[in-house]
Amino acid sequence: MRSRLRGRTAQFTPLQGAELLATLRAWHPLLRDADPQLLQRVDDRYCAGNFRDWANLVRAAQKANQELRDRGKDTYSTLTTKLVGSAVAIAGFDAWEVPA
Repeated sequence: MRSRLRGRTAQFTPLQGAELLATLRAWHPLLRDADPQLLQRVDDRYCAGNFRDWANLVRAAQKANQELRDRGKDTYSTLTTKLVGSAVAIAGFDAWEVPA
């Protein structure tokens, strides 16, 4: 492996601003119609442009929706402050409250 990679490097930087928002919206249906300010706050607080962290958060949001569905409650078609709060707890991020 090392012989195939020698001399070849790639630099990755976190996505930010409009590029981040466009990428998130294209990436997952829960993020498509989410409030851009909410997405930016979540990224600033937790994900910092890191898609592994975004994937963890989205999986946790899906799990929160499944738990709501199992209890016969309404689910969310887009990421909301309430769904973020549940996802943060499920994903094990530091507890915080997303400002409305």
